[in-house]
Amino acid sequence: MSLNVEGYANYVERLMLDAGFYKSREEELEAMVGLTHRAARVMSDTGMHAMGMNLDAAARTLYDKGFERDSSRRVDQIASE
Repeated sequence: MSLNVEGYANYVERLMLDAGFYKSREEELEAMVGLTHRAARVMSDTGMHAMGMNLDAAARTLYDKGFERDSSRRVDQIASE
């Protein structure tokens, strides 16, 4: 998945939050978790491919910032792209 798709997903989800699209606090929280998760994926992906981030740092970013508890599997996916 390209960074453009991840960035657009974050943009649209944020617009939906701002527009009051979600009907409950739980839905809003789920959307915010999704935003955070995608942002961490962009940070890890860009970090590995353009900034020399190693696999351990990418996994830690996903785990610490993106609520990704199976971060090593995701990092392997990013590394193979």
